[in-house]
Amino acid sequence: MTPARLLADLRGRGVALCVDGAALEVDAPAGLLTPADREALRQHRDELIGLLSAEAVRPPVSVEPCLGCGTSAWFWCADWPEPDTGRWLCATCSRRPVPTLHEVAAGLTADEHRLLEAEAAAGDPLAHRVLALIEGRAPEATPA
Repeated sequence: MTPARLLADLRGRGVALCVDGAALEVDAPAGLLTPADREALRQHRDELIGLLSAEAVRPPVSVEPCLGCGTSAWFWCADWPEPDTGRWLCATCSRRPVPTLHEVAAGLTADEHRLLEAEAAAGDPLAHRVLALIEGRAPEATPA
């Protein structure tokens, strides 16, 4: 588990983490943290301090409701989905399994599929890549 994912998981379970000088402070309800959680906190201490320090520059929570579930505030998750990237995530939705592209494609309506094709034809590289993956073509065939 990456430090960013650990932070998101712990926050989603109601654990508050903050930095005090060079110390990582953890505030969790009694009995919530497992031995594996404690080991992960020890293992990723320095990275978690870095993530939390970076949040001091960027607000850690958005006041807007999640677009997926409409209930939870979003929080900034650094290094997700890849290192040196970041994304606003909802604690509820981030714990849900992520559907595969083929599962998403299977749920597209005919109008949504036509819209995706139109966006790809108009030069949208992401739409082109998604359409290629859905159709089983090599996604590297994105037009220049």
